[in-house]
Amino acid sequence: MDFVPARDYPIGMYSFSANAYDGDIVSGKSPPFTLTDILKVKNNPGRVTNLSVEDPEVFRLHNIDIMIEAEDVENPEVSLIGTVEYRHNGTQPSDWKDLSTLSYQYEGAEGYWVSVFKPEKNAELGMYDFRASFEDLDGESEGWVYYNRAVKVENNLPIIESIEVLPDTIVGNDSVTITVTGYDSEHTRSELTCQIEVVPAAETGWQHLDAVRVKDQWDAVFTSGESAVLGYYNVRSRLIDPDMVDSNNNIIIDDPEELWTLDFSAFFIKKDIPNMKNVSIQPSSIEQKGKATIEVTTEGDLSENSELTCIIQYQGPSDSETSWNTLSVQFDGTTGKGVWRGIIEGEETEYPGEYKFRVRFIHPELGATDWIYPADTLTVEDAEPEPTRETSDKSSQIINWIIIIVTIIILIILLFAVLYKKRKDAKKAEAAASMKAIGTPSPQVQAEWLPKDAGLPGAVAQPAGLYGSLQEPSPPQVAAVPVDAQPAVPMPQQQPAAFLPPGTEQFTAQPQPQPEVSTAGEVPVEAELEPRVTDTDTPSVSVVALPPVEDEAEEAESMEPYKDKEQDSGEEHEEEIKIKEGEILEAEIMDAEILDDSFWDSESKAIDDRKEKKQIEDEENENLQSNSN
Repeated sequence: MDFVPARDYPIGMYSFSANAYDGDIVSGKSPPFTLTDILKVKNNPGRVTNLSVEDPEVFRLHNIDIMIEAEDVENPEVSLIGTVEYRHNGTQPSDWKDLSTLSYQYEGAEGYWVSVFKPEKNAELGMYDFRASFEDLDGESEGWVYYNRAVKVENNLPIIESIEVLPDTIVGNDSVTITVTGYDSEHTRSELTCQIEVVPAAETGWQHLDAVRVKDQWDAVFTSGESAVLGYYNVRSRLIDPDMVDSNNNIIIDDPEELWTLDFSAFFIKKDIPNMKNVSIQPSSIEQKGKATIEVTTEGDLSENSELTCIIQYQGPSDSETSWNTLSVQFDGTTGKGVWRGIIEGEETEYPGEYKFRVRFIHPELGATDWIYPADTLTVEDAEPEPTRETSDKSSQIINWIIIIVTIIILIILLFAVLYKKRKDAKKAEAAASMKAIGTPSPQVQAEWLPKDAGLPGAVAQPAGLYGSLQEPSPPQVAAVPVDAQPAVPMPQQQPAAFLPPGTEQFTAQPQPQPEVSTAGEVPVEAELEPRVTDTDTPSVSVVALPPVEDEAEEAESMEPYKDKEQDSGEEHEEEIKIKEGEILEAEIMDAEILDDSFWDSESKAIDDRKEKKQIEDEENENLQSNSN
């Protein structure tokens, strides 16, 4: 039979006992047979099955992962306790150092242990060994698993940040300053060595320059000699730290040429171009589209000047501050030194104002000089513009439009004047018709009624038609007497009811002939009206109820006792009429102040005529009244 201890069996010595059975024995089994401490159960220790690295090379202060796979029979892999150590190759066995960082990671269903290796900035360069050991929960391990010469620790190379050369162009024996900035992650700048070299762009022989550290940068100076090669120069630089050289200061890295940082065409060396001597502008003032000459001379001789190209540019009043126009320039070598002339004319001088100029020279090998801005300027005067056909056409169009607009405005004014005159004539005709109908300048009407207690028992007053229209009265008869137009014929039978003696009975007057008046604007008589109505737009009219008269002599006899009283009342009535006429005339005069003078001159004369006529009629009425009495 097999004995297989389970994972949770205790470790140690085990005893076994056995019984035998015989079918002939009634009891069924034999006494037990025991074997004591005959088998020892041992623990399966944890063990490393694989040890690998992420990268075989690493720079100081950089990280790589050390990956370990381990297992145990009784315990799961994740429960194991591991140790990973490293040392520089070739050192003593006691120099092993522990990697404290150790974690378990999963990759799908599988898992593995990871330890991080990060060399310090002063760690020894070269190859490093690694070893790992894992114990199970019983504290047993199968032992160390080694990975020799697994990783190479390398030096971090210094880094060039920038190369700057000032100035970028020199002439003759001038100098340039080359400035280099950079750093190293493992050493300070004071421990670094800076190398700077220059060479003409067309050559390969680099010239070494002495570099001096100034704070956080290194400076080197290059001076051009009389025999210096003209043209562009290249610059290169590199930094060296102590780990890159041996005891003899020889660079020990694999490819030292890869350390250089290059700056191509860093600066330019040229000959000294002759300076400008004079700039003249003749004439200094011209009219629009006129012509002027700009003449430029230098200090160099003819041979030097003949190699130069002169650029002359101008800036007119219509140009922006950054806009320049180039003139055509011709070289004149007849003077022995050289003169350049540019001509500005025509469309170039179209705009009046001040014209500025600038000049520069270009050498085929040495390059160009800076722009030179002469103080002299050209003034273009504003010439009398000649009218063009296009301008004339536009002017004619504008004049035609102005004539059309003025004509339309005049026609509109005339139309309004005609309409206004027609309206004024219509009003004058209407006023003349009203005055002809009622004999008054204003259509003012006054209606009066006698109260029942005015002395005529049962007398009832009814108004006549307004606006001068008199309707046929029904008994008792009503007579309309305008205030400002008394009848020229005496009408004793139509005395106002106010003049009748008290207690006189109501009677019906005989129909009297009605004056013929216009019915325009006729207003029907209402059945019920207030005792007195005054309308400032209608003529004053007195309306009274008259008793019937059968005989004039009988009427005169009956009225004898009241003649004195009637005369007094008549005088009062005439006084009232005169007051009202004055009010009407005053209102007419006030209205006349806001009307046309020519219109009211005629109206004023008509009013005077009516007043004179009214005075004559009043005198005739007084004579008739005295004769009647």
